Formats: sequence, C-alpha cells, structure tokens
Amino acid sequence: MNNQTLDSKVCRNLQLPLAIMVVFLHSFGLPSDVDIAGIDYTSLIGLDFYNLIRVICSRLLSNCAVPAFFIISGYYFFYDINSLGNNHKSYFIGKWRKRLYSLLIPYLVWNTIYILYTFFIRISGVIIKGKSLSSIYDWISEYGNFFSLYWNCTSWSATIPNIFGSYEGFTSPLLFPMWFIRDLIVVVLIAPLLYFILKKYPLATVFSLVICYTLSINFNVPGLSVISITFFAVGASIAIHRKSLIQILSMPAIKISAYCMSVISLIVSIVIFEEGLLYQTVYKIFCLFGTICLFNILASLLAHNKYCDYKLTKFSGASFFIFAMHIFVLAIIVPVLNFAYFFLLNGNISTIGGGKKLLAFVSTLSNVTGYFVIPTLTVILCIGTYILLKRLLPDSIFRILNGGR
Repeated sequence: MNNQTLDSKVCRNLQLPLAIMVVFLHSFGLPSDVDIAGIDYTSLIGLDFYNLIRVICSRLLSNCAVPAFFIISGYYFFYDINSLGNNHKSYFIGKWRKRLYSLLIPYLVWNTIYILYTFFIRISGVIIKGKSLSSIYDWISEYGNFFSLYWNCTSWSATIPNIFGSYEGFTSPLLFPMWFIRDLIVVVLIAPLLYFILKKYPLATVFSLVICYTLSINFNVPGLSVISITFFAVGASIAIHRKSLIQILSMPAIKISAYCMSVISLIVSIVIFEEGLLYQTVYKIFCLFGTICLFNILASLLAHNKYCDYKLTKFSGASFFIFAMHIFVLAIIVPVLNFAYFFLLNGNISTIGGGKKLLAFVSTLSNVTGYFVIPTLTVILCIGTYILLKRLLPDSIFRILNGGR
C-alpha cells in the first residue's frame, strides 16, 4: 500500500469514529460538575466509577476529535497544491468554490434549521403557556442581534487563566457544534497567507502555534481560534512540502513519543482534573499527542485487518450529518430515556446545584449503561435518518445537508 493510498484510507476510516467521539463529547450527562479528587480508586463504586468513565470518555479522549478533523482538513486543502505549478490564484479560487458547497452553505442551512427549531419551541411556549410575544424578541435581543445567532451568540471562558493571567475565550453560533465549521471557514479564507508562511517557515510556524495552543494563548476573536489554526497548519505544512500525512505522524520518534506522552498526560489529567494551570497545559498536551495516536492506531489496524476498512467506511459518508444533527437528537432522547429510567428502573429524582433535576439510577451499572446508551442511540438514529433522507430527498438537497458529500 503506497503512502497516498494509506493517507486516504486512514482519513476516510477516521471520519465515523471522530463523529462518534463528538457525540460523546456532548453527552457528559449530569451532574456537570465532577469532583475527581474525591474518587476512591480502591473501590470505584457508586458514582465514583460512573464519573471516572465519563471524564475519561467525554472530557479527555473525545477532545482529540476536533484536532484530528482540523489536521485532515488542512492536509486535504493543500495536498495537490503543486498540481497547477505556480498558478496559486487558480488553485485557491478552485478550493474556495468547493468549500462554498461543502462548508459555507451547509453551515448556513443547519444553523437556520436550528434557529427555526428554537423559534418554534418559543412560539409553542407563547401558545401553550400563554407567554408574551415579546419573549421571542427578548430571546433574540439577549444574543445581541440576529446575525450573532449565526456566528457568536454563545460565549464562555476557560475557568483557569493562562500564564499571562488572561482567560481563553470561546464563542459559537446558536447550533454550538458548528463553531468548528465556522472556524474552519475562517482558516480556509486565510489559507493563502498560511501557505506562504508555512512554505518558508514550516517548523518554526507549527512549533510556535503548538506552544500557543498548549499554553492556552488564544486570539479571543470569534471565528479565529488557536486550535483551528494550529492543527490546520499541522496538516497543511505536511501537504505543502509534499510529505505523506501518515508517514510523518508514524515516524519512530514521533510515534513512540506520542504513545508515551499520551498515556502519561492522560493519567496526570485524570489525577489533577480541572485543577489549575497545570491541568490546562497537561490536558492540551494529551490532546496533541492523543490525536497523533489516533492516526497511528488506525494505520496499524488497516495494515493488519482489511475487514476493519470496510466496516469503518460503510457509514463514513454520514459523519458530517451525525456531526450536524446529533444535538437535535440528544435534545429529544435524553428526556425520553430519563423518563423511561425513572418508571422502569424505579429511579428517583433529586435536585442538584442551580435547581437542576438529576435522575439517580438504582445502580452503578445503570448509570454507566445510561451514559453509553444515550450517545450510541443518538448515532444510530442519526445514521437511520441519514439513510432515510438519502433515499427520499433529491440529491442536490441531500448533498447540502451532508456537507456536499
């Protein structure tokens, strides 16, 4: 298997697992605050085991998905940059035209669907509960203006300051997972600038960006995040200099370092979970090396198991659809499953901080089972909807919903 084929197979096979990781990332469950320091590792019973599992899966491992997506995006944006010789203008215009259909239009459509979905819920509140129509205007006003619903209506900051004492800021459109597509659109627009910088100073540029990412030094500009530029630049620099993505990431020094550092940083991240600047730095180190491990693990699987290739690519075309739709599905199945657990397993409802209701399951097994059932069922329903819409909708409309795929 040549390097180009291996790159293509690994990236194609990663799409579905990465989409599933994003679903787990947004399926942390309640309570949202976890006291890792209070876990008794000698017994791991009750909520201790449940909390440990969901911290590892949803707060640590799943966070490697976004960097991996950016690396793949950067690599394939530039992988044929030399095909037109020095005609870079035509190359970038061609790439931007393709991204118009694979990024911008799907981004606008999915955000519009979610805005209408939220608007419908608000209207239902007016009709059913007799709320004032002004509540809808107030809903838009609290986000600033209508445009912000598509760009940066939601904002939050890291709870831990970086080495300069400032807090890393984040924003998202109303459909918050779409911050990834928004930031990808921005980094694609500045791709010519990145190209000329990475062409001359690849190592220095990537190293500087990785340091900024690791130390949580962000731009705090909506749409321009250090995570997007850093990992897009990693993939881009490899492609610009005509190297194989997997060949570079699987170099012995990089591969061995990634495996060792990811294990060490994962363990340390669990032990000091959300405790100060050290955690923030170690966590970013884990995401960096853990992402490299993803590519190496899958490359090894493909090298020894052809059956794996078929299984992982069968629904890889649904990865964008899962990414875009899973929030809609989670909003429905979480309360439904909570209701079912309460009546079928005799759970009880208790109140936690902020007045939120938490369903207390009857055993550790039911807690852990519920944690894995929700994202698994979400993925299954998303794939089922994907298959159904692919059969029912005209191809042109379906391709818009599926990111031009």
